[in-house]
Amino acid sequence: MKRAWKLKPIFGVRLLSSVFALLVVLSAVTATAQFSFITNNGTLTITGYTGTDEVVVIPETISGVPVTGIGYTAFASAAMGTLRMSSNVANIETYAFAFCYNLTNVVIGSGVTNLGFIPFLYCTSLQSINVDPNNSTFSSFDGVLFSKDGATLIAYPAGQSGSYSTPSAVRSIADWAVSYCPNLTNLTISAGVTNIGNISHCTELTAINVTEGNSTFSSLEGVLLSEDKTLLLRCPEGRLGSYIIPKTVVNIGDGTFANCTRLTAVTIPTGVTNIGYSAFATCLLIGFISIADTVTSIGGHAFDYCAGLTNVIVGLGVTEIGDYSFLYCSNLTGIFFPRTPPESYDESIFMDAPAVRVFYVPGMAGWGNSYADRPTAQWLPTLRVAERTSGPETNQFKFTVKWASGQRVVVEAATNFTNPLWHDVQTNTLTNGSAYVIDDNWTDHAVRFFRVRQF
Repeated sequence: MKRAWKLKPIFGVRLLSSVFALLVVLSAVTATAQFSFITNNGTLTITGYTGTDEVVVIPETISGVPVTGIGYTAFASAAMGTLRMSSNVANIETYAFAFCYNLTNVVIGSGVTNLGFIPFLYCTSLQSINVDPNNSTFSSFDGVLFSKDGATLIAYPAGQSGSYSTPSAVRSIADWAVSYCPNLTNLTISAGVTNIGNISHCTELTAINVTEGNSTFSSLEGVLLSEDKTLLLRCPEGRLGSYIIPKTVVNIGDGTFANCTRLTAVTIPTGVTNIGYSAFATCLLIGFISIADTVTSIGGHAFDYCAGLTNVIVGLGVTEIGDYSFLYCSNLTGIFFPRTPPESYDESIFMDAPAVRVFYVPGMAGWGNSYADRPTAQWLPTLRVAERTSGPETNQFKFTVKWASGQRVVVEAATNFTNPLWHDVQTNTLTNGSAYVIDDNWTDHAVRFFRVRQF
């Protein structure tokens, strides 16, 4: 009995040890089972995750094979709140953690040397991306991801809110480094920055300001420009109302106003020569655009998805219209040309814009019954009575002739519309599509009729 009594606790310890070991094994098997993966030449890349853990740790190995990669969309839409990577992970592919809406904190391991395209796309709760200090490629500061030397801003966490200023050491903001940040309201670019990649889908961003002394960029009223203000680079997407492009601007860059869904009007001044690719894409509230006579080129997709756009006046100088320029402009009904048809264009310019009619000035050569697969019609001048800023007090009557820029018109008047005797009141050349007409003798007649004809 005494011997048996001595064996019981030993057996119990052995049993407990066996149970504990079994639990550890089962836990490891369960954790491993949450990952799908592929192997290649003795390394492993995780390609999927089915777990629901709040904290996810990428293991050093799975089944004894080192985990060196996280594949395309491997953790997309996972519910985790915290992510930590082991030191073996070297490569993180495109969209690896996309749509992880609950993810708030990420720790990048010491071995990571490559990041794919926007790996944290739409991680809108992400507050911090921290990097193991032993990592030789990347670093972090205040939860923002940088190159090791801090010279390149690589990823700004989408969950951070309010204002952000780039540190003084930054020289480059990588393409899409500041994107899909729904709570960012103000961005300040430090004086040493010489390169800025695409800033997009920051819907509450109302101002991009550049620190004085920057030799490459400048800002005016919260809009990003080149240092000499000849290139308009980026209007923040949260800007409201109307915007007048500065007179110094020569080029409107690619995507300058893209996704500015709260802008209602943009004035393009004389002096602008080029409208870039997707320059006004998805400007949903802009209803009318008048393109300055100095513009020669309209880039591809320049106005695509501008659902509120109804009328466009094309300037005298436009010779080239890029592909899909007015794609999905579903309410566009009129595009007006004061010149011969631009010869350089793509048949796709009005794709999925079924209501468009192309108007041209009578007498202009080269126009037929259709242009870019849309019907044409003659563009005729209109008269609009001016606001009553003058009248009997000044013995004047004012109205405006609206038509194609550069056209010369004669305004005539008569007192009888049944058997009119027309006489000239004024001859005008239209500038920027309009001209004022003043009739000094309007009070001499009980009734006065006006008409306008091409000179």
